[in-house]
Amino acid sequence: MNFYYLLISLFMGCSVPLMAQNRTSLEKNRKAVDAQIKQTNKALWSTQSKQKKTTKTLQTLQKKLSSSQSSIATLQHETDSLETKIVRKRLVQQALQRDLVSLQTLHAKVLRKLYYLKLQAAATANNTWATSIPNQQQKKAIYLKHLQRHKLQKVKAIHATKLDLERYALVLQQKKTIIDTLLVKQINEKGTLEQRKNLTAKQAAQLSSKAKKLRTDLNKKQQQKLQLSRKIESIIKQQIAEAKKAAREQQIAAAKRAASQVTTARKNNSRNPSPPLVTKKIVSEFETQKGRLMSPIYQGRIISAFGKKKHPSLKGVYINNNGIDIKGQYNSVARNIFQGEVVSIFAIPGMNNAIMVKHGDYFTTYSNIAIVYVKQGQALKTGAQLGSIGRDTENGGHMLHFELWHGKQKQNPAHWLSGQ
Repeated sequence: MNFYYLLISLFMGCSVPLMAQNRTSLEKNRKAVDAQIKQTNKALWSTQSKQKKTTKTLQTLQKKLSSSQSSIATLQHETDSLETKIVRKRLVQQALQRDLVSLQTLHAKVLRKLYYLKLQAAATANNTWATSIPNQQQKKAIYLKHLQRHKLQKVKAIHATKLDLERYALVLQQKKTIIDTLLVKQINEKGTLEQRKNLTAKQAAQLSSKAKKLRTDLNKKQQQKLQLSRKIESIIKQQIAEAKKAAREQQIAAAKRAASQVTTARKNNSRNPSPPLVTKKIVSEFETQKGRLMSPIYQGRIISAFGKKKHPSLKGVYINNNGIDIKGQYNSVARNIFQGEVVSIFAIPGMNNAIMVKHGDYFTTYSNIAIVYVKQGQALKTGAQLGSIGRDTENGGHMLHFELWHGKQKQNPAHWLSGQ
């Protein structure tokens, strides 16, 4: 075992510095892209929020405009109706005025006729020979008096009707004046609403254009981040491949050493069995534990599943999760799910530190470790404490990002853990 660790240490000592330097550069770039994505996300969220408010305001203004248009139409109809009534009442007043003038003319004629008949009656009274003859003039005078009284009553009735019509027309005119005032007010309000609507529609169009531009920019940054992640994964795969190569070389060296020992033992008539291949044994034991491996966090809860899924708030944006995200409690500690060896410890921008543990051909990665408890090259038992997990900067609380690899193939960790 000491010889195995020595070989791994020598191999990692030669290859790790170059890869670490390259990875550091990539991780700095990814950190910058992450910062830009956060800023773009924030700007996009703000723009979408403003766009929703503007759209809501635009809808409210449209409703108010429709209501104002309806009110204007109602008031206009009522004004036209009142105008028609006023015109009709004026026509009736004019007709009554003509009747009144006609009756006044007739009344004047009757008065003149009565006055003429009185003069004739006085002259007739002085003629004694005519006293015994029926006086036709008197009968005519009596008829004219009745006619005069009838015409006077009709004149009074016309006057009364005319006054009623004048009062009613005055009421109608006052009502029309009030409605005209309301109509002017509604028309002015409609003009103001139309101006606000046009301005709001312009703002909505600008916000829509801005949101579209931000989505395009965000998609570009997501692609940049994806490319960086692929490069980092490539380095990790390279580490895995080199670790496997070192393991194979160690096995070959161990087999040669064992064969040499057997040959020597046979010559010396002694038996020295060859050392067991620990790697194959660990791989076999690891595979038999599929679905029964302990969770990396005690009482942890998966909050983000393995694989590709839609972004929770951005339409058309997808997130690819190479592992699972497990939520823990305050001061939760990440623990090794199966016996193995720490092959790499490195920093990840925005995710604190990551620890990679080798279990034969299987590798587990524990990311967002705030405080690391182990060292590179350290052998670990199942359940060994790796470090305290860091905070979840996006959702709050504490979170561990956990990945499981079989050679260069990503595995769904949920299928390997107990109770998941």
